[in-house]
Amino acid sequence: MATPLRKQSPSVEQQLFEKPYEFEFAQAIKLLENIYDYKKRLGETAQASFESVRIKSNILLSTPPSDLYSLTVPASEKDPVTLTINFMGVAGQTGPLPNVYAELILDRLRAKDYAFREFLDIFNHRLSSIHYRIHVKYTIALNPDLPGETETALVLKHLGGLSCSEEDRANFLPLRGYLKYVGLLWQKPHSAIGLQVALKDYFQLPVYIEQFIGRWFIIEEEERTFLGEKGRHGVLGRGAALGAKVWVHGEKIRVAVGPLDLVDYCRMLPGAKYNKLFSEFTRHYLGRENLFDYRISLKTDQATSTYLDGKSALGWTSWMIETAEDYIPESIVVRANDPLHEKIQ
Repeated sequence: MATPLRKQSPSVEQQLFEKPYEFEFAQAIKLLENIYDYKKRLGETAQASFESVRIKSNILLSTPPSDLYSLTVPASEKDPVTLTINFMGVAGQTGPLPNVYAELILDRLRAKDYAFREFLDIFNHRLSSIHYRIHVKYTIALNPDLPGETETALVLKHLGGLSCSEEDRANFLPLRGYLKYVGLLWQKPHSAIGLQVALKDYFQLPVYIEQFIGRWFIIEEEERTFLGEKGRHGVLGRGAALGAKVWVHGEKIRVAVGPLDLVDYCRMLPGAKYNKLFSEFTRHYLGRENLFDYRISLKTDQATSTYLDGKSALGWTSWMIETAEDYIPESIVVRANDPLHEKIQ
């Protein structure tokens, strides 16, 4: 059991003010903006006194050991904290001005003349502010906006073909959860294994892609074979076909889902939430021109008997059985582009 006299670890805020040199520049600015959240963020206003932090540059003629040099708390709460940095400045080892200016500033500092350094810090603050705003713009973790509304998210939307309006995507899956699969979406052609990995990861369900699934293709009335004087399309081996439909091999793919628990199984049935999300996810990956359906199956021990309670859907969620051992495994094949559904053994 821990002793009540055990030394407590200092907070992040306390560590930042006591040992600022252990933090990176962007990390320290983000923490200070959260601490002084009632003030303007760095670089968002023309008056530096309204911001949460004021940046100065440490004049060095040697290689800086860390990003930050010191962090000073002002006497008045209205004034911003002062953060002195090592890695950027107009004068010194990392600055564009010749070293003679750095030597001149150091000589004046020894004489307690701070005017020249304070003048250059006006530019140092502005330069560091721009550097930080650029870093924030392309770093989602630092951006104050929601992850789905950042510039990076906008680029990912365009790469993944997700730059549609909110009205067009009203029934689509949450955009933020879909952005992680942009790497699979922008690569062409799309692969079956890519779809399988994305579906399995997003829905956390066992998924397998069955390729080259055939289907019946309805022959249009004017394309069918007729015999007699007014016959047409009767050349054997070229245009003749017996019947009003023809079997086409490899016309679509089938997404096999399962075996599932009863709860997940019910979520995948037509009309359920997962059913719609699953279909939209797959349709967006494959494209509108490619046909697909999906087959859902239930675990044998999850089968339930039918009761006259108004909740059991015979053949869908319940069966005419006494126990789960009597259940004969079957699958439900749902045509994603057709409201009709069919069952197969």
